Amino acid sequence: MTAESKEQIFSELCAHYGFPGSERFMKILMKLLSEEEAKILLLLPGTAKDIASKTKISKDKAVEILEDLDRRGFIVPTGKGEGEETEYALCENFYDGILYYFGWKRVRGEKLSDSDIEILNLVEDFANNELLPAFADAAEMRVLPVNEAIPTEFEVLPYEEVAKIVDNAKVIAVAPCPCRTERSLGHGERCPYPLLTCMQFDRAAEIFIKRGIGVKLTKEQAKRLLRKFHEIGLFSQIANADHGFEFICNCCSCCCDYMNLWRLYGKLVTSKSRYQAVVDENLCIGCGICEKRCHFGAAKVKDGVCHVDPDKCFGCGLCTITCPMEAIKLVRVRGKEHIPEKAGWSLIPPLPSYEELKKQLEKGVIEWEYVE
Repeated sequence: MTAESKEQIFSELCAHYGFPGSERFMKILMKLLSEEEAKILLLLPGTAKDIASKTKISKDKAVEILEDLDRRGFIVPTGKGEGEETEYALCENFYDGILYYFGWKRVRGEKLSDSDIEILNLVEDFANNELLPAFADAAEMRVLPVNEAIPTEFEVLPYEEVAKIVDNAKVIAVAPCPCRTERSLGHGERCPYPLLTCMQFDRAAEIFIKRGIGVKLTKEQAKRLLRKFHEIGLFSQIANADHGFEFICNCCSCCCDYMNLWRLYGKLVTSKSRYQAVVDENLCIGCGICEKRCHFGAAKVKDGVCHVDPDKCFGCGLCTITCPMEAIKLVRVRGKEHIPEKAGWSLIPPLPSYEELKKQLEKGVIEWEYVE
């Protein structure tokens, strides 16, 4: 096979993933996939039987290749068929899929190779310049307030309370944070926060557990873990919706993709919670703990007292749970209408057929699957 024909295959694959003509994405794919794997990906959606009928490989070999591509984040089951008859499609969120795989290698204790680090840096460059701007409008998020910080005198909606969201899940898992994998592991593990912080529910959790890149949790384990994340200073985000949740992100400002989108392009896709932090100046001693814990730059100590900028406060509540004087509280400043009545977006949705995808590209937007 000539170099030119190889490039043509990978160029076509870039288009099938929704990024026609992307040299950055092509470079990543050519480092991660063999030509045989790329050809198989171009035949999807389909089953192992479909692949075997269109190529010279056996059905058993096709099953093996498809399961491996699923584990590495390039494809996802569509929900049709089981076992050897499972239908697969390209994974729309291939970006996170690739990063989950690399993050899990580190969680297992493996040292990432120079080649792994190079790929992570290529993925970061692609994300910053092409992927994040393309999906900014689809990936709407909302900050979840810390459970212990929510004032009891207000009605708390079930879709803004971490504990209730966990209780409503049937299956729960935790996996490596893709943002921290990319922006920390790719740069000498510069982030001080733990890697295993991305929590999935139901369909997403089942897929991650099956892939071997997620740890199954009980509801009590999940709640304890979330409390620990908040104690050490991570804030939680969820899809900006009132049902159909597949994940909770536990984020830091140095790695979070949504924070980087804000910094790089001024595009804010994260909605504030319905709450805001306020300070009792009579109790505040100006210790500065809140300022250090605020990821949004809202809390600042001046003249010995903390002041919270309401425009910058996202209502996460991290400042309230470690204040030694209990001088900071959350108050509700937004009504129920602040949270849209819709389903959350799927963490790892399948892409449609290439013909349907081309129609979406012609319209200028790729439609993201939502959880019903």
